[in-house]
Amino acid sequence: MILRTSYLKLTEDHQGERARQRLAKALREGYAELPRVRGTEVALAADPAAKKGWDVAVHLRFDSEDAVAAWEQDPATRALEEAVLEPAVAFSKVWSWELV
Repeated sequence: MILRTSYLKLTEDHQGERARQRLAKALREGYAELPRVRGTEVALAADPAAKKGWDVAVHLRFDSEDAVAAWEQDPATRALEEAVLEPAVAFSKVWSWELV
């Protein structure tokens, strides 16, 4: 099982609490509907240290690295990211982890 972890820093116009909540909901619902995604968690930064560096964390679970690669190329993934992420995210960091 692969855990795909993304940390997102939002643009200034998306950093308000309501905007962060809307984005989190759109990501949680959108990613949950995509093929190959086995689990979805979206979290908002809660403590001062987290808030200083990041606004949103996204954790997606996949069966394998091959599933991640196929998901990345899926037009539905690209459409969601173009519509929801790209307008709101200033920068991000993404890693994949093998769950043991």
